[in-house]
Amino acid sequence: MNITAFYQLLMNEDWHTSWSDDPSVYWAGEVSHERIHQMALTHGPAFAWLLSEFRKREFSGPAWGTTNLPHLPPPTEPTISALIDLRADFEQLAFVSGEQDASCILGRCKYLGAIYPYGDTVPALISSVGALRKIWREGQNEAVLAHQSLRPAADLDELLRTQTESLDRQKRALQGDRMEGDVNVSALHPTLGRLYWRYVYEGDCNMPDYYSITDQVRLALQLPEDWRDDKHLHWMHKSHLSDVLTNDMYGDYWQEEDEDTFETIHCFDGHLADLQTRSGQSGREFVNWLLTAEWVDVPRPKNNDDSESSTQSEIGL
Repeated sequence: MNITAFYQLLMNEDWHTSWSDDPSVYWAGEVSHERIHQMALTHGPAFAWLLSEFRKREFSGPAWGTTNLPHLPPPTEPTISALIDLRADFEQLAFVSGEQDASCILGRCKYLGAIYPYGDTVPALISSVGALRKIWREGQNEAVLAHQSLRPAADLDELLRTQTESLDRQKRALQGDRMEGDVNVSALHPTLGRLYWRYVYEGDCNMPDYYSITDQVRLALQLPEDWRDDKHLHWMHKSHLSDVLTNDMYGDYWQEEDEDTFETIHCFDGHLADLQTRSGQSGREFVNWLLTAEWVDVPRPKNNDDSESSTQSEIGL
């Protein structure tokens, strides 16, 4: 791979997958980033410098608390004609005035020095001019330091295994949402009757997973009978009630503080608000009931009937 092809690879890379909530996107990005990192390690200082400069510019701007840095232009192969053009443009500065023109030419010189593939030598066309020689050397030195500062290569096989395990977990999460499970997790409310855990996997649309409570068995989370012994499913759902009652003003439950008494006010939205209203309990009482109720596994009704009679004998925790 030459430096131009590497530049194009950097241009086509999605550098923001680390912020994705979708595990498949996140891990595909991690593997791709590692391959690029290993290319820079293998191909030496020029590639390492280009990667470093590209990242520096990609993550600049007000969102990062820095000034915007312009993207690097495509690299110019350091051919004789390119060096002649650079030298000629520099000589013409004697006949024009403008710091911007000089800065642009010196920037080109530094760029060429950083990606020069012939070691630490300086071409005669450049070395005979002090200002060009100095900035060329600066580019070379930065490239060497960029290469030296690269971390050792990660074990790509291990990274791929981690990616596979993550995708397996994602599939299991989907199973927990959509599969035909054997049981529902349920508790008997004194007013509302039987309530169930509800879960919707939202990773495939880049949204947080949805945890709630429902009185409609057709919407209830379906799980295999042995889900509590399954490492991944138990990890996914053991904290269901904590996830339902996550303090999130954009979700179905959040907390506010009374300005006069400084007491916590429990606020609800959506189906959770409907259940709390119909329960006849205050917000605090409803939350306390959710947290102290005996949530047990019950067989899933064969006909998905929402009536109380559809619930069969309970399976203890």
